[in-house]
Amino acid sequence: MNSVYDYERRERLGMPEAVFCEGKDIASLGALLAELRARPDHPTLFTRLYRAQFDQLASDLTAGLDYESVSGTALLHGTLPARPGDVAVVTAGTSDLRVAREAERTLAFMGVRTQLYADIGVAAVWRLMDRI
Repeated sequence: MNSVYDYERRERLGMPEAVFCEGKDIASLGALLAELRARPDHPTLFTRLYRAQFDQLASDLTAGLDYESVSGTALLHGTLPARPGDVAVVTAGTSDLRVAREAERTLAFMGVRTQLYADIGVAAVWRLMDRI
């Protein structure tokens, strides 16, 4: 598989292309990571990069990546400039934490401040009242 990164996306849309890693073979992912490492002018977000894939990548490619295994995300070359506003990421239970952390890290990459409220629960409104 040959991946082609859209370098002009940030100019067109105001945000760079994210690299969706789920389903990518290690050779293609490694080649894309090597290409992007050579482009520090392009901060990059890798999503659905699970530990099994990450551990198969060469250490010289993963050095310097801000990798977080719960969310399955990695940041290369930092984040975008800060943007105004705050976003609350709320989960009903701890089983939602992986997706919530992915959303939180994606927003942080985009320069948006977040606050995570995990395990609020949906069965009892009083659990929510303590967090407001």
